[in-house]
Amino acid sequence: MYAWGQFIDHDLDLVTTDGVNHIDVAVPKGDPIFPDGSSIPITRSVIDPATGAGTNVPATAVNQITGWLDASMVYGSTQAVADSLRLPDGHMKTSSGNNLPIGADGLPTAGDVRAAENPALTALHALPLSQ
Repeated sequence: MYAWGQFIDHDLDLVTTDGVNHIDVAVPKGDPIFPDGSSIPITRSVIDPATGAGTNVPATAVNQITGWLDASMVYGSTQAVADSLRLPDGHMKTSSGNNLPIGADGLPTAGDVRAAENPALTALHALPLSQ
């Protein structure tokens, strides 16, 4: 179920961090993995400049893909991505075994850049290619 949820989530939002505004998470003392005094580094999402501090509108993260269920994780959110995933006859590109095409980085490629985050998610991305 977690993989299905992640697959659907990747159809709804893609937000990048600003890399500047830290909201690091302190790890509690006695954690079995992290040493005492550790923190997990996190930065805030990129925020629409027309929102947030100094406005009457709550800060709103910039979504880089469509915010509705439209199978963008399969077909892409831009014409360039959609075109890169298709053959001249309109069929989806595949690699051997009717799997996801392999990108220049050696990873499976789909409509969402996060398709290769974990094997279960990658498998769900490959389902629309099955015949």
